[in-house]
Amino acid sequence: SHEAMALVLGNLASACFRAGRIADGIRHAQRSCALRVALVGEDAITVARARSDLAVMLCSADRAEEASALIGRAIAGIEQYAGSDDAQLIPVVENAARVAMAMGQPASAEPYLLRMHALLAAHELPVHRAEALLARVAQSRINKPCVVEIHATLPSSALGFTVEYGFTGYEEQSNSRLESSM
Repeated sequence: SHEAMALVLGNLASACFRAGRIADGIRHAQRSCALRVALVGEDAITVARARSDLAVMLCSADRAEEASALIGRAIAGIEQYAGSDDAQLIPVVENAARVAMAMGQPASAEPYLLRMHALLAAHELPVHRAEALLARVAQSRINKPCVVEIHATLPSSALGFTVEYGFTGYEEQSNSRLESSM
């Protein structure tokens, strides 16, 4: 099916990205995202997740402006489909903050991190990741280096558990699996 192909392309994109084959990862992620848009429309949550993953890859390839625009579309898509307080926003908002920080704009990252913190707290999830990133923003204000990795959680859906990778996305992940990954 086409949905299976989109999933395979997304998994191939993540594998390429983890292996350091960024250009291949971007190419597969773009194909996966385009296929998902064709299947379910612009504002579906699976499209937003695919856009978020692609944004992280683009940022790591020094294409930060494209990444920033794409992550904005991903956030808007989830908000439109699931609402502005949905837990599915957490990894996408975190990616938005990390993209802003990677662009050397920690002040632009702060609103995303505050929102991430509020979402985590509202869903009774641990807030330590948001607090650690907020500390990095504070550190940058006192003229210390602010080092940010593009890093978050991506599940191994086929294996039934969550694995740490170089970008976010939680393909077809339920809230219970989201909670266990944080």
